[in-house]
Amino acid sequence: MSAVDIKKIAQLANMDLDASLQKRLEAKFETVKQYFDALVLVDTSTLPTPKNQEHLVPFREDEAQKSNLGISFSPYVEGGYFRVPKVLE
Repeated sequence: MSAVDIKKIAQLANMDLDASLQKRLEAKFETVKQYFDALVLVDTSTLPTPKNQEHLVPFREDEAQKSNLGISFSPYVEGGYFRVPKVLE
């Protein structure tokens, strides 16, 4: 992950980022990337498919509920909606 990526993530997270923290984050993200690169190389084609997958089924149906909890804590609210920066290029 590049320094530009780290700065953009920090900006989106509304974080103050000094040079030393940026260097530490770059190193940590690189370590995480190396772990994922290693996982991609693992051959899982010979692993059996689990027969019992009940643990993957939720215990209740998901139901949409209206809530203003997040809006009450955010400084970026306009007209009852979150105001976010444009992320499409």
